[in-house]
Amino acid sequence: MLRQAQHERVFSVHDPFSARPELVEGQAATPETQIGGSTTRKELSMQKKLMPLEQAAATVRDGSLVGLTTAVLDNAPMAFLRELIRRDTKDLRLVTLTGGGLNADLLIGAGVVAEYETCSCALGPYGPAPNFQRALRAGLIKMKDTT
Repeated sequence: MLRQAQHERVFSVHDPFSARPELVEGQAATPETQIGGSTTRKELSMQKKLMPLEQAAATVRDGSLVGLTTAVLDNAPMAFLRELIRRDTKDLRLVTLTGGGLNADLLIGAGVVAEYETCSCALGPYGPAPNFQRALRAGLIKMKDTT
């Protein structure tokens, strides 16, 4: 779930195949090859990439770039985002593709976001995202519009 990008860590929430190099070393060239019983090499390599939520959140440092890929209310990685807030992570640079929603609004409302790049931020049929609107009007976040 994690990949190294130049000098900063980037967490890709919906990309299970990108990982830190040390977590995928020894990955089989043919993932469908069976290893005793019904366990495949691909399944074993994915198990090496799994980590506890707290450990994943600990890799996101203050000032990191975080990308979220959905604005849909029922697909947001809320447990991970709440863990970032619990850890008192600060000054995140947030990028949302296809717009932000509850996920971005939660982070902005908690004061975790310093910069935000998106094309929109709303709660779908529930209207505008209140924390985003409030922070934008008060100048609490640096905004980059990517419409």
